[in-house]
Amino acid sequence: MQTQPLTVDPVLTARRRLFRWSMRSLAQAIMGTVSDCRIEGMGEIPAEGPLLVVMNHLGLLDAPLLLARFPRPLEAVMLDQMVEMPFFGKLMRWYGVIPVRRDRFDRQVLKRALAVLRGGRALVIAPEAGIGDTGALRQSRAGVAYLAVESSAPLLPVAITGTEKVHGTWDAAAGKLSFRGLDHLAFWRRDHPRLELKVTFGRPFKLAAVGQTWREKRSALRTATDDIMAQIAALLPSQYRGVYHDQVTGEPTPP
Repeated sequence: MQTQPLTVDPVLTARRRLFRWSMRSLAQAIMGTVSDCRIEGMGEIPAEGPLLVVMNHLGLLDAPLLLARFPRPLEAVMLDQMVEMPFFGKLMRWYGVIPVRRDRFDRQVLKRALAVLRGGRALVIAPEAGIGDTGALRQSRAGVAYLAVESSAPLLPVAITGTEKVHGTWDAAAGKLSFRGLDHLAFWRRDHPRLELKVTFGRPFKLAAVGQTWREKRSALRTATDDIMAQIAALLPSQYRGVYHDQVTGEPTPP
């Protein structure tokens, strides 16, 4: 019996590859201009193979920062609200992000994400499914644990600090895009220091298999999700750990 070839969406056409290269170059130029960024743990990133990149989500600059600094091409799962924004949303669609609804279970999204991982690509997702108001970790969704278990892909925890100073909010009902903290990007002002950012890559890890029954799987996925977030929290200074603060042992992470 002949095996059907794996179909991975988005398809990496020559045009999409060129667009992604341009976006990465632009992100590198912008982030290098408006910020000073420290990188730790770059050597932990596997050079190839499937990889589920899990990160905390603080602000508007998280995506361009990771795009600029991550050494591998990245696929991304992103809230559909972001993809619906004027201009920015079009750029994301051209990039080929996988849009997801925050309040709905979508098998098609999971199918696309699993195909990306089984195709040997790196996929980034923010398990909190949005940006909080405090900058600290919030309760995460279990979808990321499901993807890790079903794909058997290693997870790479990523901790970002400093980007919480710049926010962007899209009000779909009003059709209005608002920003907060753009003055932090005023690099040309002598009296205005550049943003101090930090990205820490942790050690890749894998999740154990979950139970057999639906109840066992649901409980195991919830526990696995907390374990994933604890790995991210361990890379963050204490003030960023939020609801996962008590799950971290050992010395506090320096800012």
